[in-house]
Amino acid sequence: MFEAQSALLAAGATGDATVRDGDYASTNNGTSTILGAKLSQTSYNRISYVKFDLGTTGAVTRAVLRVYGPVSADGPYTISVGVFATATTWTETGLTWNNRPLPASTPLGTTTIVSSAIGWHEVDVTPYVKSEVAAGRRTVSFALEALQSSDENVRLASRETGTTGPQLAIDTATTTTTTTTTTTTTTAALPTIAGCTMFPADSEWNRRIDRDPVDPGSASYMTSMNGGSAYLHADFGSSTSYGLPWTTVPGTQTKVPMTFDYASDSDPGPYPIPSNAPVEAAGDAHVLVLDRGACKLYETWDSRYVGPGWHAGSGAIFDLTSSRLRPDGWTSGDAAGLPILPGLIRRDEVLAGRINHALRFTVSATQAGFVHPATHFASSSTDPARPPMGLRVRLKASYDLSRFNSTVRVILQALKEYGMFVADNGSNWYLSGETNSSWDDTALHQLGTVPASAFEVVQHGPILRTQ
Repeated sequence: MFEAQSALLAAGATGDATVRDGDYASTNNGTSTILGAKLSQTSYNRISYVKFDLGTTGAVTRAVLRVYGPVSADGPYTISVGVFATATTWTETGLTWNNRPLPASTPLGTTTIVSSAIGWHEVDVTPYVKSEVAAGRRTVSFALEALQSSDENVRLASRETGTTGPQLAIDTATTTTTTTTTTTTTTAALPTIAGCTMFPADSEWNRRIDRDPVDPGSASYMTSMNGGSAYLHADFGSSTSYGLPWTTVPGTQTKVPMTFDYASDSDPGPYPIPSNAPVEAAGDAHVLVLDRGACKLYETWDSRYVGPGWHAGSGAIFDLTSSRLRPDGWTSGDAAGLPILPGLIRRDEVLAGRINHALRFTVSATQAGFVHPATHFASSSTDPARPPMGLRVRLKASYDLSRFNSTVRVILQALKEYGMFVADNGSNWYLSGETNSSWDDTALHQLGTVPASAFEVVQHGPILRTQ
């Protein structure tokens, strides 16, 4: 028996660049935050190229290219933009008008960009992506071209902008094969961010725990965390004063010197943190920077720019290509020694309809201990009923999601399948998410109707007390 199951992969672009003709025909624009599309006179024409790595997806049932914009406009316009298939031989830092691969003659689809209507634009590219996958090709490339002559340049967000960069949302049919003796099930696609896979498949962040046993101490832990009276709370929203901001930098970003209050627990600098990196507006003044060239994550707390570098409470570097933990007893940007960015609720994943990784949350009282993948604690309490750092909880399988809006349903499904880690001391049952002015606060408020009593603690390993 073969049963098709739906799994959604939201892939960020691995490369994008705009090319321009005439006097600019040999100029590379691979580091720009803008993707342009313009059909005009010589030296003003622009075409943008976007490339995606499909990884090891299954048989594709639907593929949608998503671009965000316009990010700026000189005047009112309505312009149709076509999406064309192209060869994948170009590179982000080498592409110019002179060496660009010529787009196919017929567009895969079109979208209409209106200067006053800022938001996501989608083009269904299913037939093309399916054909590439069927042929064994796991990289696809698209060209974005204006289809009508205009003095206006359509400006879309490039991957250098972070969460508003181009995306390829893919529905895949994974196959479950069942016989009288064996069952083989493929795993969900690994999460990605800014073109980087977010840790290998064997990382605890990417492990489903919906079938793990309940911890024997679940009831005591839940009581300690006010499980009988508390509700979930979205500690993020459309206001820039909430949530955790993050940014990406290219592999060529200049690294600057770092100093730390807790240097013995910190990875030494230099770090590729620009002087204008966003700092968390409230709370712990976190800075989260992803080097998308090396796929390394740099995180600090109590951060301030002192020129020419930064000073912080501590700093941590995480290699997203490795599942290696920090040394036992070491902190990070949070009290548990965990990375922060991989556990955030991100709007691009919610829009794509799937979160394939664990999340993070806070509780008000923890014990002096941690369980892996956490490596640090921040408490003097010996009360065994209190949760250790790294404790993982999940939403019970029986909890009905049918009444929830699509945003909240995606988040709650992830909490059923991947759960969330106790990552820091703070308010009880506060879920961490990215700073993003496009969040729909009305939709997020529905999270506050989910009782903590709908959760249970997943069985954990030994509690460690190295400090």
